[in-house]
Amino acid sequence: MNQGIREQIIQAKTMLGESGEFHMDNAPDMPHKLFENWFQLAMEKHVPNPHAMTVSTVDAMGYPDSRILILKDLDEAGWYFASSSESQKGKQLQAHPYAALNFY
Repeated sequence: MNQGIREQIIQAKTMLGESGEFHMDNAPDMPHKLFENWFQLAMEKHVPNPHAMTVSTVDAMGYPDSRILILKDLDEAGWYFASSSESQKGKQLQAHPYAALNFY
């Protein structure tokens, strides 16, 4: 008989590799610079798909809506990902111009 999902989750390997320490005192003033440092480290450590991110917005009812996208670029103005203003996420961002990005 197969193990239940709970037992499989307990046995799963999670966040393998080095995480390093984070100290706010050493953080750059601009968040995109901190991300650039992290991204370079991720590339050096061969982290799979370091440009993949979860983008979370809210729909018209205020419910969270998340999807996985690929980061296309970033600069001091923000993070850029492929989207159309006619897509569901594009419409959500027009109505509520805030999003959360999460990188593994």
